Amino acid sequence: MAELSNGAADPGGASPPPAPAPVSNGADHSADSKTYTVTDTRSAGDAIAGLLFADGDPPAVPADKPSGEPPVQEPPDPGADESRPTEEDDKGPGEQPPPAAAIEPPASWSTDEKQAFSQLPPALQQTVARRESQREAALTQRSQEAAEARRAYDGAQQAAVAQHAEYLAGLQRMMVLAAPEAAALHNVDWVAIAANNPAEAVRLQAQKESLKSRLNAIDQEFQQGKQQLEQYQQQQLAEVVTKEHRALSEKMPDFSDPVRGNQLRKDLGTYLQDAGGFTPQEINNAYDHRLVVLATKAMLYDKQLAASASADAKRNNVAAPVRPPGTSQDNDRGPQSRLQRQVNRFGRTNSVRDAGSLIAELL
Repeated sequence: MAELSNGAADPGGASPPPAPAPVSNGADHSADSKTYTVTDTRSAGDAIAGLLFADGDPPAVPADKPSGEPPVQEPPDPGADESRPTEEDDKGPGEQPPPAAAIEPPASWSTDEKQAFSQLPPALQQTVARRESQREAALTQRSQEAAEARRAYDGAQQAAVAQHAEYLAGLQRMMVLAAPEAAALHNVDWVAIAANNPAEAVRLQAQKESLKSRLNAIDQEFQQGKQQLEQYQQQQLAEVVTKEHRALSEKMPDFSDPVRGNQLRKDLGTYLQDAGGFTPQEINNAYDHRLVVLATKAMLYDKQLAASASADAKRNNVAAPVRPPGTSQDNDRGPQSRLQRQVNRFGRTNSVRDAGSLIAELL
């Protein structure tokens, strides 16, 4: 390389370092036994770095890289993950992970059972809650199925009762249709027809016996069917009464008490007869608990009004003032009161003596 013409270019007065020897493509070098192959700018830079740092020191990283060259990707440092702070390390020593959501005990359990449930481990709580939920779902499903079966049974029973009642009505119609035939046989002159036409008498007698047997069979079948229908109606009525009594006990527990319940029923019966004009039979046939509740509330309300009126009368009833000894009632009330008293007495008796007393009082 040619020397610079101006030796003062270096402020320190030192001469610039000697230029490196030219590198040829594929040439051997005496200073270094390495061989470099130069094909582009990057390979040329590597060759120059190898010549300048022959003692093995790493080359300095250039500040600016050509824009056309791809960035050099360095291999990842395996120890970088150890020194890098993790997300858990960023948290302070006092910070704890958020607690898991509390598992609610089954709503149908008692207070003691819920308290025991809260002391179970979370995994066991989840198991118990899941099984309890499954049990509730199964119970609800079975209850719905039972209710549907009950409705189907009640529908079938109602249909059977209606069919049975229709059958009894048909038996009654058969008896009514046989009435004209029975009346005709009743009006037969059996003595005359037996004397004049014995064969006709025999035929009519057989017809009479057949009709009588048929009517007896119809009547027997009707009585049996009627008895079965009455038994079913009594059974249905007993179920209704039991259901209404249970509902009444839930609305008013006093009715289920052996002592207070009997007294309450007796008072209610008396109240309905006196205030409502109901007959004992109508009262005994009152099965609907809603009507009984309304009647009981009306009775209690009327009793409360009567007690309030009695209390008001006692409070407003002022005792008569105490008179001194020797003081007459007329002197206490004054002349006007005595005059009114004489007028009232004369109006009742119309006697001459009372008239004179009244005149004397006026004068």
